[in-house]
Amino acid sequence: MKRILIVLPDYWARLQLAHSSQWRERFEVIEASPSNEECPEDFDAVGYIDRAAHEFAGRVDGVVSSSDYPGAQAAAGVAARLGLPGCPLPASMACAHKYYARLACREAAPEATPPFELLEIGKDFRDPAFGYPCFVKPVKGTFSVLSGMMRSREELRAYLQQPFLARYGRDYLRTFNEMCRALTNFAHDGNCVLAEGVLTGEQVTVEGWVSRGEVGVIGVTDSIMQPGTRSFVRFEYPSALRQSVQARMAEVCERVVKRVGLDNTLWNVELSYDAGEDAISIIEINPRKASQFADLYEKADGLNGFEASFCVAVGEKPAFRKGSGAFTCAASVPLRVFQKTRVVRVPSEQRIAEVEAAHPGTIVWWECKEGEVLSPTDEFEDGHSRRYGVINLGAASRAGLAAAAHDVEMALGVRFAVT
Repeated sequence: MKRILIVLPDYWARLQLAHSSQWRERFEVIEASPSNEECPEDFDAVGYIDRAAHEFAGRVDGVVSSSDYPGAQAAAGVAARLGLPGCPLPASMACAHKYYARLACREAAPEATPPFELLEIGKDFRDPAFGYPCFVKPVKGTFSVLSGMMRSREELRAYLQQPFLARYGRDYLRTFNEMCRALTNFAHDGNCVLAEGVLTGEQVTVEGWVSRGEVGVIGVTDSIMQPGTRSFVRFEYPSALRQSVQARMAEVCERVVKRVGLDNTLWNVELSYDAGEDAISIIEINPRKASQFADLYEKADGLNGFEASFCVAVGEKPAFRKGSGAFTCAASVPLRVFQKTRVVRVPSEQRIAEVEAAHPGTIVWWECKEGEVLSPTDEFEDGHSRRYGVINLGAASRAGLAAAAHDVEMALGVRFAVT
């Protein structure tokens, strides 16, 4: 029995591990405090690495995290201190900083890397050399917060001058900026944004693993968006793209993973595919598992993404068997409102458990309360919608995924009132 330490465990980890049992045959999980939800804005990640390494020395066989920030980097640091297989910390930090990740992508796959420029917040304004329109996003982002299309100099200037951008860098990125200073030789911390050429086409996520230098691909998941927005309404696995396109994507990802220096970790790369131009473009690379998708692989291919990460954390290669799961396909379905809405009724924990039991393979994540007002304009949302829950489930066909998700949501009995 191998012992796995999860640093900064989050709600997705608890849900996924509670709904999967196969991993229990080989692994024992230890959760380190604090949880990701308890992590304060002034969290001392550097000190945490030292404390966790001291506390768990000789007690664990592998270290992982389900947290994007700062969990992935903390796990890399703790594993290194304990002499266990883990992602090299410089590579993990480079992936976390979109500008340095872009530099590696351009070296490894220039044909798949859009033009980009770094813009420092509070410095003299300049137009991107590649012109407008352009897409901007913080170099250390969270979901789609503060990202969007800029069609003119005036729009970009207003974006850079908005107070929330400065607060985001000062408060949310406080820990990241300290990690940049203490753990890297980066010339730029997180108080910057990346301006990029606009990408078109279908968005997907390619996920894989790298163990002792060997790179493998788990699969490709399609991102289905609400028309005219950047709001995700469904993630479907496996992808409907042609196998030849998926193979090209995998080859691009392997080049990037090796160039950035990832090892002993799961990784995921978000890409777009423009069918008209037959062009693949890299959106971003992440040095971690896509926790929201972990059970989708188990549903279709028989192995949960968390179990795969445990294997890699102890120096082993995960074994996926395509098509060996209980379902032909699977989806993660974010539940959203697109206008200001008051929550009238939410399902109880008992009702959620009953619905999950009545729909085998289903996981429900709930994140709103009765009486709460949901607004698409909340600062930490995508600007178009407000998420209030997620349903993960499997089906016999792609056509059945949306219908099955609708049935589950109706069974939960949520009620809203437009305000």
